[in-house]
Amino acid sequence: MGQRHRAGTGQIAAFALMALIWGLTWLPTKLGSEVVPPIFLAAARFVLAGLAYGAIALVQRVPLGMAQPGRVLVASLLINTGCYSLLFWGVARAPSGLSAIVNLALMPICIILVGALYGQERITRRRMGAIALGIGGLVLLFSGRTASPQEGTQAVLGLTAVAAATLSYAWGTVVSRPLMQAMHPSRSPSGKRAWERRASCSCPFWWRATTPPPSQTSRTGAWC
Repeated sequence: MGQRHRAGTGQIAAFALMALIWGLTWLPTKLGSEVVPPIFLAAARFVLAGLAYGAIALVQRVPLGMAQPGRVLVASLLINTGCYSLLFWGVARAPSGLSAIVNLALMPICIILVGALYGQERITRRRMGAIALGIGGLVLLFSGRTASPQEGTQAVLGLTAVAAATLSYAWGTVVSRPLMQAMHPSRSPSGKRAWERRASCSCPFWWRATTPPPSQTSRTGAWC
């Protein structure tokens, strides 16, 4: 009984730590995107995360072979490349708080809808009601916001990119579900996300401390 209680406490603590790391991702992303191109920042984040993951995999002797390489490639492109290119680009143009709300509010909706297309989820009346309630909340959230036309257009473009990133992530999550039964969780595209979130909390601050002001960097990589 005591061991079960300790295991449950450890799982709750791990979940709380994951939620904290996930929540802290948004502000560093916004700060970093102010001094370097957002897509380049996303790439730097994944390089740092990959090095950290590779080091820990070697220490823990996690086998790096993979099953179903085609599915792994598709899931990785959706979860990592597609999602975070759009997400970082969107956060650079929209408020980080609103970006977080849009991302987290749409995530369960997108997973349910995409999962239903793959036969992994059932759309019930209760779920449809929850989806409608969530969308209604987002509409109310944005209905009272006022901004200049230029700022409003940039924010809309940014939040649209965040919504598209959420859909890409949800699609990749559904695609990667069968991999969780065939591979070690840390080797799947979804399992690697923990290290990427840790990297996202440190990488943007490092760039902000070592990168010249925006006026000096605007000539390099402005296309991102």
